[in-house]
Amino acid sequence: MRCRITMPSDSMDDIELKNIQLQFPSARSLSRDDSSAQEEVVETDRGNVVVAVQGSRNKPAILTYHDLGLNCKYSTM
Repeated sequence: MRCRITMPSDSMDDIELKNIQLQFPSARSLSRDDSSAQEEVVETDRGNVVVAVQGSRNKPAILTYHDLGLNCKYSTM
C-alpha cells in the first residue's frame, strides 16, 4: 500500500496577529519539596526508570519523556 500526502494547491495567505498578548509561564520551583507530583521508581529489563505521577490515577495517562539531563522538575515545558 502506498500513501501519498499532497499539499493544497491554493497558496496560503500571510496573516498578521493583532492584539495578541504574550503569556509567560509562572516561575517554576526547582525544589524537591514540590508535592504536585509523586515520584516512583519502576524496574525494567533495561534498568530503573523514575516516573513522576501527577493528577488522578483513575483517568487515562498522558505519557511524556524529556531530553537527557531534564526531568519533570527541570523541564521547560
